[in-house]
Amino acid sequence: MYNKNQDNQYKDNNQYKDNNQNKDNNQNKDNIEETDNNERKTVLNLDKNEWGNISAVVNFISVVFQLRKTVSTGKAKSFSMKYIGLMTYLNFVYVLIGILTQNMGMTIACGIFVIYNFVIIYYYYFGQQISNKKQMLNAN
Repeated sequence: MYNKNQDNQYKDNNQYKDNNQNKDNNQNKDNIEETDNNERKTVLNLDKNEWGNISAVVNFISVVFQLRKTVSTGKAKSFSMKYIGLMTYLNFVYVLIGILTQNMGMTIACGIFVIYNFVIIYYYYFGQQISNKKQMLNAN
């Protein structure tokens, strides 16, 4: 048999559940917004984006010095290719993390290192051949 009281009680319970879920969702959103607006995590008074930019500049400068030497000598045999391979992979992962966290400094710094590592790999395997060809051309 149809019981009107049970039907009303069912409707009241569902409305109670919906109202509580909406309150919980609104409280969670408020907590997230408060955390984002009130907290700026820093180290030495610089946030993650500022540190990312600093790392991009310092990384670029260090890479330029090493690449100048590698390109001018055509030699990269002192590098461990296992190390360079792993560092290339690691820095590529950091590029992806930088993109996902919207940290452009980190993305650029790690991207530069990936390119640098590919140049080292190239000179490791082909650099001495290029250097020998230059010497042969200069001898003639």
